[in-house]
Amino acid sequence: MECSYWEGSSFDSSVGGNDMLSMTRRALVGLTIVVAGLLGLGTAVSSAAPVGVLATPTCDRSVTYSSPYGLIWVPAAPNWSVTCNMVRGNVSQAVGQLQHTMNECYPTQLQQAGVYPLVVDQNFGGNTQRGLKAVQSAIGTTVDGIYGPNTRNAMRFIDVEAWPIACRPFR
Repeated sequence: MECSYWEGSSFDSSVGGNDMLSMTRRALVGLTIVVAGLLGLGTAVSSAAPVGVLATPTCDRSVTYSSPYGLIWVPAAPNWSVTCNMVRGNVSQAVGQLQHTMNECYPTQLQQAGVYPLVVDQNFGGNTQRGLKAVQSAIGTTVDGIYGPNTRNAMRFIDVEAWPIACRPFR
């Protein structure tokens, strides 16, 4: 599978009203996440984590990933691998992408957990952890509040090319 930065976007000028406002908001959130990552403002912060989590690198960026269902935004490690972890206490552009993905792809689960919408602040804090646990429960993975390969494999992610926003499975 191929990973790369997203280099393009499309804009439908016929969209108006609240759709335009929503599209602008989403574009600004995505742009903020990308710019912060490019400027190095999303450096990972260490946190206590289970030993198995420490063997896998920490996600610190997002990449476009070619899944069987199209191009999707996925958290990635410094070596561009999508096999990475995020735990409470991490601060990075990848955390911001995860927060944005959960807001767009799992609003019902976040509402049920009382954390919708998540603030996209790139900080894996208590609300992000509660939201991730709600998502993990819904997708049938271990509910531990840790983003890693098992959670990634079961999650849906934002389709880079779809408008309006659509969520596609990783696998």
